[in-house]
Amino acid sequence: MTLNKTTILLCMSLCMSWCNAQDPNRFLGEVTAISQKYDSLWNGTQETYVFTGSSSIRFWEDLEAHFPDRQIINSGFGGSQTSDLLYFCENLI
Repeated sequence: MTLNKTTILLCMSLCMSWCNAQDPNRFLGEVTAISQKYDSLWNGTQETYVFTGSSSIRFWEDLEAHFPDRQIINSGFGGSQTSDLLYFCENLI
């Protein structure tokens, strides 16, 4: 079975409505800062690799060194859970 972007986003939206145990807006400031940072650095003509998740991604300090010929965006935000990522998916990915 092949999933397309619309199917994945629909599943994520449904899950998001069921999974939010905590207020995801507790990360709003951090997500806004990440979005603003990469909006100013991002080159839309290059293929982009987005790494996102919790602090295990956020604190991956040498991420770019592992992918030297790639445009990398590290949009990890500390202490987040899957439901938080789903909530901020449009801002971070």
